[in-house]
Amino acid sequence: MSTAGPSSHLQATAATVEPEPMATAQEAVSERQSLSLRHARPVWLRLTVLLLLMALEIGALTAAVEFTTGPMSVVADSMFLIGAMVAGVGFMILVSTSYAEWSFPGSHRRLSVSLAWLAVHLTLFVIFFGYTLWLQGHDATGGGTWGHALAWLGLAFGVAASAMLFVLPAACLISFVKHFWKQVWLAMLLAVVMIWLTPVARNTWTSVDGPAVDMVEALIAWYPGDPYVRYLPDDRPVVGTRGMALVVTPHCSELEIILAFLLLSATMVLVYGSPLRSILFLAMLIVGIELLYFLNVLRLYFLVLFGVHWSPQVSVSLAHSRIGGIILLAAAVLILLVAERLMALRQTVLASKTASS
Repeated sequence: MSTAGPSSHLQATAATVEPEPMATAQEAVSERQSLSLRHARPVWLRLTVLLLLMALEIGALTAAVEFTTGPMSVVADSMFLIGAMVAGVGFMILVSTSYAEWSFPGSHRRLSVSLAWLAVHLTLFVIFFGYTLWLQGHDATGGGTWGHALAWLGLAFGVAASAMLFVLPAACLISFVKHFWKQVWLAMLLAVVMIWLTPVARNTWTSVDGPAVDMVEALIAWYPGDPYVRYLPDDRPVVGTRGMALVVTPHCSELEIILAFLLLSATMVLVYGSPLRSILFLAMLIVGIELLYFLNVLRLYFLVLFGVHWSPQVSVSLAHSRIGGIILLAAAVLILLVAERLMALRQTVLASKTASS
């Protein structure tokens, strides 16, 4: 073969250069996706920190204060707090399959700015906590006026906003909400449904409390002994020992966590689609409900132990707080994550078997 001349050299060069724009575009797309995923990890970690911070502060506040009458009993009802937390978890589920589409602008900033927002948040929370305690002892009912309630809501909004600005810069937060506005509305709808159905879930307590009361009685008989169980005329159970017993009302039964579990399960099915629409996943959900019911039994048992060994007042405060509900909600989310991972593993195994055959 003859040696290539100048013209053939140019043609060869053109032939090798021609595919480069496509390769460059593919590399750019891959690089953008890689950067997005790399930015996604710290952002999701920050959102998890936000939920944990909310949980700790809600637990601390509700353990110290409870309003039973007046305007504050309306605006500070625990079902709004649980509804907000369910909305937060539901939002993270809703965007879990599409977060790589977002570029995460301004997600990095100086540590000093984050610490400054943390200081603002903690200051507002201390003021908010003190104001709530003041309202509790303000008058005989502790309910305050609607002016007090509106001021309380304003402080609550400031605490929540400063917590968000602690974990995410304002530009990043605004971009996040704009990009995922549909998921934001769906999460708000989830909160509304949760709040609407919570009284219904709580009122089922007197119909399904039998097994829970029997198990708590058996645990108390094992330790510390001398169990005491009876029912009040309105069917509310009393469980404990002859020295210390608790009246388990529908409000502190925590049955709304099973409702939250079902709503979050439906959200996962909506997001992940057909892999979760199976009898096996339904069976996992049934097992999850039974597990949450048993964990609630353990919660009641440990409340009795707190009352027997430490202080009945501490036991009552813990029962009225949302600490138990927050722990049960975390357990519900963990159960769903395990179920989703098992179903994904099952899909992978089935796909590999189909490919090999």
